Amino acid sequence: MNWKIRKSLTICFELHYVWVRVLVALSLVLNCHARVAASQEDEMELMNQVSRLEAKLNDPLIEKRDEAEAELVKVGPAALKWISSLNDNMSTDQRTRIRRVRGALEAIAAKATSQPSKFSLLGEKKLPEILAELKRQTGNNVKLPEGAETDTLLQCHWENALFWEVVHDILTESKLTIDPYSGDGINLVIIPSPDQIFDPNSDVAEERFAPLYSTAGVVSMHVNRIDNSINLGAPSASYTSMELSVNWEPRLKPINIDMPLSEISYTDDRGTVYDNKNDQVISALIQPELNGAEFTLNLPLIDRKASEIASLDGIMHLLVPGRLERFEFKDIDTAQEGTWQEKADAKVTYGGISKNEDLFGMKISLSFATENNAMESHYGWVMQNRVFLKKADGEEVEPIGFETFQQSENEVGLMYLFVEIPAGATLCYETPAAIVKMELPFSLKRIPLP
Repeated sequence: MNWKIRKSLTICFELHYVWVRVLVALSLVLNCHARVAASQEDEMELMNQVSRLEAKLNDPLIEKRDEAEAELVKVGPAALKWISSLNDNMSTDQRTRIRRVRGALEAIAAKATSQPSKFSLLGEKKLPEILAELKRQTGNNVKLPEGAETDTLLQCHWENALFWEVVHDILTESKLTIDPYSGDGINLVIIPSPDQIFDPNSDVAEERFAPLYSTAGVVSMHVNRIDNSINLGAPSASYTSMELSVNWEPRLKPINIDMPLSEISYTDDRGTVYDNKNDQVISALIQPELNGAEFTLNLPLIDRKASEIASLDGIMHLLVPGRLERFEFKDIDTAQEGTWQEKADAKVTYGGISKNEDLFGMKISLSFATENNAMESHYGWVMQNRVFLKKADGEEVEPIGFETFQQSENEVGLMYLFVEIPAGATLCYETPAAIVKMELPFSLKRIPLP
């Protein structure tokens, strides 16, 4: 074939290939836009549906109001985003019905929050692929540090497995561990394990490592350290000390974790049962930037002849924020002091504006109808709630600081400081509107003793 013809054909093939690539890319972009548009349409349809049903809650006929209330509950927790917050402009009957609807939907959402995430994946996959799928299915983001080995294939054998069971399998097979100081509070970061945990010359590393872990629904825990303290002057004051690490699914942000010592019992490998009669409750320090916390348990001294704790059983009590809700107060510069809104258990009250030298102080109080101790001694999570002013053009104005002016068991009042209060601005306050209580039984097996 003439070289000029061959060159022309080659150019044609290359141009064809380029056009195919362009068309494929264009198709992907169009599909992406189509999915976004469809999602927005679904959201608008849901908003309109909720708005129509909510309007029927004021129908003159009780039967129509009853039907609308039942239909709102059938919509499911997705309706919570669009249901109006309670305020003093509503009729008593309307407030009662919306409160019932919200209560029913919040209960469904809370149950979903407290359930451990499930995961399914089969076949051989690289670790980054597994972690990407884990996030897609569970909403939990597990990350590898930069420069980590990513080409090794892992055998996936999970069918409807609990999130923490999957993570433990990955840690054991890949010789990784959880980084307790990742510092972002969003991602669970896994890093190479210390050499002393995994002996490269041992073929029983997995057996030695696994018994120190335990899963309890949405949390995982493991033993860091155990010591015996012998008091020679007062033998009855001797004790066994145990340090535990607790990690929760990254999608959760616990407010508090308690571990009552009276609910902990353990048995050594000689069959001796130890019941703890101490009424003390150990609370973990929750730091927003971390995905874990640590406990130190001082327990009755274990017999020195025992070589391990065969089993240790107890119950963890968690307070976990429920669904995040936004409260909006329009025309805040002219709004009446004491104006309030309520969603689920949360009530947000606007306390007015005061001039503080060159700044404006805006008071906001958050309270909960249900006594859940969400603010007793550990209300720091309230400080993380987002507050801002939204101008008429959509621009957001953030406060430059805040200070506490009130605090009780179920109410916290904060004064947010702004450089200016734009005319006609809307005050936006975002907070969990319900606190979910969880009781998680746990059991640790075969804990070696010093």
